[in-house]
Amino acid sequence: ISACVTETRVAGSNKPVIRKQTSNLEAANARVALGLRYLQKGDIPQAKYNLEKAKQHAPDSGEVHKALAYYYQRLT
Repeated sequence: ISACVTETRVAGSNKPVIRKQTSNLEAANARVALGLRYLQKGDIPQAKYNLEKAKQHAPDSGEVHKALAYYYQRLT
């Protein structure tokens, strides 16, 4: 017999498991930072991938659009 179990407590203790919820803006900022690092290293495809993911997370973010503008400026 097999089954799935979801633990809400740390095994062997009464301490609850805490899961951090990440906002879309936080996820976008992390992707921007990653994309800019890839850009600095010259890995253009990975930079674009992460910046596009950032845009999906926060399409109205000025920081995302600034990073994308910088990316496209570097390509020319």
